[in-house]
Amino acid sequence: MAAALGISPGGSSLRTQGFASSAYGLTGGGFQSAFSMAPLEDAMPSPTSQEEHDEALVKTALKPELFTKLFEAYTGKKYPETQFLVSALKRNFDVADGQAEACADIFTKNMKFVGLLRDTRGGIWLVERPTRELPGC
Repeated sequence: MAAALGISPGGSSLRTQGFASSAYGLTGGGFQSAFSMAPLEDAMPSPTSQEEHDEALVKTALKPELFTKLFEAYTGKKYPETQFLVSALKRNFDVADGQAEACADIFTKNMKFVGLLRDTRGGIWLVERPTRELPGC
């Protein structure tokens, strides 16, 4: 796997990318065992409508257990500023100090990408279903 990614087989980058791909359900195994690819139909669904597409994106974005817990904790609420989300990750979700900021950043980017963050006059809210901006709005 390291050779395919162009990274060192003994480096931390392989561990990080291997863990992430496993958390999203794209690979199995790990750093100290053989990596395996998830079945294509599990990792890459073939949607037949926009709704199925959106649902598949949300399901994938929430595949990591921590992200599901964060989603459940903040859905229907005003989304916290980064500094407060980082503090919550450390205190309420047992994320290590050195990883909390990166975790908050990845979660926020995922939620934006799949359309679960809605920008309103009252701030940014985490919503239950993806929202699509209408052209010209």
